[in-house]
This record gives sequence, structure tokens and C-alpha cells, in this order.
Amino acid sequence: MTKPLALIIGADGHLGAYLARLLDARGHAVVATETGMAQEAFSALGITDSVEALTDDAALDTAAAAANAVYAIADGTGGRDAIIDSVVERISGLSRPPRLIHVAELANLPAQASTRRRIGALAVLRSERRLPMATALLHAHDSRLGSAHSLPARIVAQLHAAAQGEAPPPLEIEDPGPADWGWTAEYVDALSRLAAMERPVDSQVMSGATLNVAEMMAHAGQYFRVDPTGLFVIRGVAAPVPSPAVSLAGVAGWRAMTIGKDLVQTWCEGAASRFAAW
Repeated sequence: MTKPLALIIGADGHLGAYLARLLDARGHAVVATETGMAQEAFSALGITDSVEALTDDAALDTAAAAANAVYAIADGTGGRDAIIDSVVERISGLSRPPRLIHVAELANLPAQASTRRRIGALAVLRSERRLPMATALLHAHDSRLGSAHSLPARIVAQLHAAAQGEAPPPLEIEDPGPADWGWTAEYVDALSRLAAMERPVDSQVMSGATLNVAEMMAHAGQYFRVDPTGLFVIRGVAAPVPSPAVSLAGVAGWRAMTIGKDLVQTWCEGAASRFAAW
């Protein structure tokens, strides 16, 4: 039996890597653009040989036409925009187009005019032509393979260093206030469920549980058995928590399982190997 084909546009980074692993585990053949930056994550997840890299426009065009599902991870850059827009145009003309899940990070959306315009254009295509297209807006999330510069990673790195007997200088942290945080490896399951819906709908992927900086520090300090007092300088003013429009928990049966203290301690697990790689 031929495997269903999944195309990931923008596989660089931990989100694309976890998505590729999930789809591979569920029996999909996975092809992807921009895999170079993700090779370390692919190796850590054991999927280096499971993802086919697309290296030219002809291969991308063929994959888009043959795919069962397309996951377009927007980042607001001109190069990525051109790829996504080209694929949208290509599949919109097919008699049986694949499911298209347009993925955007909610925190980055204000600065990405091109992504905002595409969200509106896809909604029109879905409404007027009944095309199976939808946008998933992801609230804040992180994983052990995420950026070293994320808020959780910086907090974990500081406490991990202290746990190793080091004496790092106080780390200045900007406090964004309470925010919805989740585990990247669970959020990709939400994307897969959205793609499987008969008629995908624009949705927000969120855990439903907030964390602030003080809570992150306390939970991570408990994991490493380190008192965070004196290790951080917290600046900033708490911001209001955005309310969701449509959450996937209500439309696709998905909900986050790793939240709060469990989420922070999951970020902490494997910290030594993560920071050694940096």
C-alpha cells in the first residue's frame, strides 16, 4: 500500500522536526523544504533517513500536487512567503487538492503583514471554493530542541548552570506576564488532527494553562534543586492574556496534556545534552 504523502514547507526548527517525526510515525511519507537547519533535530529524533529534502522548484511542484496534506509553516520572510504562495496557487487549481494547514506563531503575527494577508486569503478560498484550507495560530510553546534564546531555555540554562556548581551572574529577564505555554511535541498532534478534519477551520493551538516567569523559575528550580533567588533580575510589566477565538480542544478533540509544573520540568529534562550541543 502506498503511504500517504505529507509536505512540510519550512522544516527548519523544532516545530518542523517534531511534526516530521509524528507524521513518519503515523505512516506518512514525509517530504520537506528547508531541512538544512533541522538536521541536528532530525538526528536527535531519529528521523534523519525518514524525511526527503526537496531541493528545487520542480520537486516541490510535484510533491504539492501529489500530497495528501501540506503543512506551511509561515515565518514572514520573503523566501518562505514565495514558496507558500506558490504552493497555494498550485494546489488551488487541482480538482482534488490536498489539505493545507497554514501554521503561524501568534506572538510573531503583528510583525508579519504577509502572513496576516495570507490568513485572510485562505479563509476566502475556503469559503468561496470550499477548499480544505485553514490557519493554525500557535500560542507560545517550546521543547528541548527549541531555540537557546527562548524564555524557557534561558531560565533553564541559568538554573542548570547553578546546579552544576557554577556561579553565573544574575540573568536579566523581561517578564511578558502570564502567557499560555505548551509543549511543541503535543502541538504538532493538534496540527495533524486539524488536517484530518473533513472541513478544517481556522483555530488557535493553546494549552489552556498560563505560566509567568516566577512560576517557570520556581518549577525549574525545584527540578534542579536550586534556589532561583539572586540568579535573575526580572523586568517588565505583566500583559493581559489573549483570549482564544476557536480552540482545537473544541473542534478536533485535542487538548494539551503537559502543562504547568509538568511542562516546565519536561523542558528541564535532558538539559545537559541540550546545552552541550549549543
